[in-house]
This record gives sequence, structure tokens and C-alpha cells, in this order.
Amino acid sequence: MLQNKFKTIKEWVYAGFAINFIGAFALGAFVGDGVSLLIPPLVALVTMFTPYILWKKLAANVKNS
Repeated sequence: MLQNKFKTIKEWVYAGFAINFIGAFALGAFVGDGVSLLIPPLVALVTMFTPYILWKKLAANVKNS
């Protein structure tokens, strides 16, 4: 995530983390975990998407400039 040279690898890193967090939430829901155990993967997913969205907006602004 921290490198900027290989954009495709960065995209795949974000995709991999998203799959892991969604999977963690789904697995917890399927086995009947309580809400307190279902919230952390969702918080991590939102936390991860914040820099992703900012990265994409920054890239679009740089491209348009």
C-alpha cells in the first residue's frame, strides 16, 4: 500500500484486504458471532477505503491538471 511505483499491485493489495475484511464479517455472521464481533471487520473496511478513495481522487486531480 505504501509504494507508488506499481499502481496495479497497489490496486490488488486493496482488493485483497477488502476480500479479507468482507470474509471475516461473513464468517462471523455465519457462525453466529455477536454484533460486537461483527463490527471490527466493517470498521477496518471503512478505514481501509478512506485512503483508497483519497488516493483515487488525488490521482484524478493530478491527471486533470
